[in-house]
Amino acid sequence: MIGTTELFKQREAKGASGMSPILQALLSAMSDAGVSCCYFKSVRRLELALSGRSDFDLLVARKDRERVLKLLAEHCFKHWHNCPARDHPAIMSFLGYDEATGRIHHVHVHFRLVLGHALLKDFRLPLEEEFLARSVPCGSPPIRVLDAADEALLLLVRAHVELHWLDPTTWHRRKEIRQKFSDDFAELRNRVDRDVLLGRAEQIFSPQLARALVSAFPGIERRSSSAVRAAIFRELGPFRTYNPLEANLRRLLRTMAFVFGEANRRVLKRPRVSRRLAPGGGVVISFIGVDGSGKSTQVSAVKTWLAGEIDVVTYYFGTGDGRPSLVFLPFKRISPLVAAFLKSKSARAGSDAATNRGAGLMYALLVGIWALVVALDKQHKIRSARRAASRGLVVLTDRYPQNEIGSFNDGPILSRNLRAPRWLRRFESSVYELARRTPPDLVIKLRATAEVLTSREPRMNQLHLRQLMTWLDDLEFRGARVACVDATSSLSEVAKIVRREVWKSL
Repeated sequence: MIGTTELFKQREAKGASGMSPILQALLSAMSDAGVSCCYFKSVRRLELALSGRSDFDLLVARKDRERVLKLLAEHCFKHWHNCPARDHPAIMSFLGYDEATGRIHHVHVHFRLVLGHALLKDFRLPLEEEFLARSVPCGSPPIRVLDAADEALLLLVRAHVELHWLDPTTWHRRKEIRQKFSDDFAELRNRVDRDVLLGRAEQIFSPQLARALVSAFPGIERRSSSAVRAAIFRELGPFRTYNPLEANLRRLLRTMAFVFGEANRRVLKRPRVSRRLAPGGGVVISFIGVDGSGKSTQVSAVKTWLAGEIDVVTYYFGTGDGRPSLVFLPFKRISPLVAAFLKSKSARAGSDAATNRGAGLMYALLVGIWALVVALDKQHKIRSARRAASRGLVVLTDRYPQNEIGSFNDGPILSRNLRAPRWLRRFESSVYELARRTPPDLVIKLRATAEVLTSREPRMNQLHLRQLMTWLDDLEFRGARVACVDATSSLSEVAKIVRREVWKSL
């Protein structure tokens, strides 16, 4: 029979283990401080957890709560509150950024062994102290894992309690989750003594239920799982958080909230939190720069980087290729036709040809309508972005309205059209004043040389390009933290710097 420590040593010898530097530093500090803790999920997945490719689930003794929270903060792990539909008082989520690998590490700290529906951990297995006392060191990293029999007992209980067709979080990956449990059982097959497992099960369950659980090892039969599940629910009744009626009601409400949250995140894209709340409140992070500096690329890259763990919404404040609002969409669709009708070139960022032409009556009217719609679009997005940040989301914007330099990107349009009605100019001015009073929390200026920008945007006028570069340097965005990034570096280097600045703001 293979022991847990020997198993991990074999994997290390094959070069399979690669611990993240920030996790290694954290676990070393916990070991030096004498914190009683252990990784309590399957040892089979420990390597993924240590490298940051999956969540790291840590069981910590309640007596060590204060020390653990202090050590997590000292090692730059930030506490992210789960949204109410997924929250549990015995579980805390911490995120840490490993700059060396570019990964965000998710550490789940459990002070109680709680089980149940993914959206409602209703049961507790009151064996935390026993599991911690019997945990064993696993290889050279300073980490302890569950004893094999304890791991098997916990896995059996979780498989009966958590594998349920009513769980919406598993609908789209039910086969994958069942296969994960099956692989975990298979890995334990040669490491668990059934007599020891039976003795551990009898510490918490009746002899009859303990025998039923052990007979199911290494796996669970669907035809018998319902009866065993009902028996587990009954015998863990004293350790339930809610009575059955309240638990079912809460599960239903959380399921509805989860389904709406997923639909919103994938389709509707409204500013609603469905997973975690940013510590200290959400933030608005804006990317600005001359066309060709990589604003859209960086917004997309940062969203992909964060979205695995954090609720992110994006807004595009330009009038070019980004995603328009419903108000702006029809006007954007017909603008090329109008431009062709007026025999003018389409106004595009980086060119001021459209703003310097003679302003006939028809042209002034159309520009006024365009400016009104653009202002309404920006007003809606400014307010929506601020509401999203207030709710705890991370907001990324491609550009941001400003009234410091009227001729620069995202500045007022009608300041260059004196034939527009005064009331319309006042309204447009109020929108840009709103932007000034509600600046982003972080502005990332992407700077590049004229040669690089020209290579990316060859149709751009050189004189105008250099004027835009000067204006970009002059923009202050008072009230925001401004980080200047050299966009002429390689994409990976720019992404690394941008991630560092974004993480500081979270």
